[in-house]
Amino acid sequence: MECPSCGNRVNIGDQSTKVSCAYCGAQFEPAKTRSPQKFQSTESDPGNKKVGHSFQKSQSTRSDPGNKEVELSMNGYFKKVVIHNYANFNGRARRKEYWMFALSYFLLFILAMIVDSVFFGIDLEDPESVSVMPNLLMLALFIPSLSVAARRLHDIDKSVWWVLICVIPLIGPIWFLLLLCKDSDPWGNQYGPSPI
Repeated sequence: MECPSCGNRVNIGDQSTKVSCAYCGAQFEPAKTRSPQKFQSTESDPGNKKVGHSFQKSQSTRSDPGNKEVELSMNGYFKKVVIHNYANFNGRARRKEYWMFALSYFLLFILAMIVDSVFFGIDLEDPESVSVMPNLLMLALFIPSLSVAARRLHDIDKSVWWVLICVIPLIGPIWFLLLLCKDSDPWGNQYGPSPI
């Protein structure tokens, strides 16, 4: 089941009372799940080769509005990081969540530079000109960038302090990039369960 607040998968086990999300701390009651519908196959169904057997019809993720197993878009991941986990340094972030946020950030930065040059008349080639929009964007997204990087490092069972590896000239940023590209730890670690 997924948390209605942050969208991360929450293991509810066999609890029927309130559940607390390990990622954002929100408390909610698990939704009552519907049992799959049963139907009987008949000989009048020419596309079905197993005639006369009982089958279970699985629920489609699109027909069940309470089921959020549909993959998020790039915009969805950006909203998840910026709105739901703005300053959340706890928990774990999947590799896809981090890189979709990074791609969104990059595209917004390019858009901010274009807006700066078109609407404010700032020359991008002039080293003395001050870009307003890109600087505001960097200021607004500084904390979410740090928090998603911290949660990404937690996902590979590393401490937040590994961000400081970027201080080492030349080798540090490359090493940090490799850490961010590393596959998730499939089991739970000290930072929480795997964010499926």
